[in-house]
Amino acid sequence: MTNERKGIVEIVRDGIIDTIRSTGQVADAVVDTASGTLVNTIKKTGAVGGAATGVVSDIVRGAILGTAQVGGNLGAAAKGGMLGVLRGSREVGVEATDAISTSARAAVKATAEA
Repeated sequence: MTNERKGIVEIVRDGIIDTIRSTGQVADAVVDTASGTLVNTIKKTGAVGGAATGVVSDIVRGAILGTAQVGGNLGAAAKGGMLGVLRGSREVGVEATDAISTSARAAVKATAEA
């Protein structure tokens, strides 16, 4: 994993931890963080295709790892990650089918790691 991609996982993870600790809401925290991070990252880097797929995977992974770290509901985190990625992808024009597929794979893998 490149340093930039590692940074995305850590940024999302830390944002999720802070938000869940302050609000107690897993799903809302993950949806908002995933969506915002995807939009900001795509706009900042111009990532498309395979690069955007990597960003999606890192966002979902970070969300699930952050949720696991605070003992939150991983099912809600996975669902929130999917919804957040869909919301963000719609805003920046990432292909929805690719976003869904990548999100689902990342959610399963990260949940198994957590």
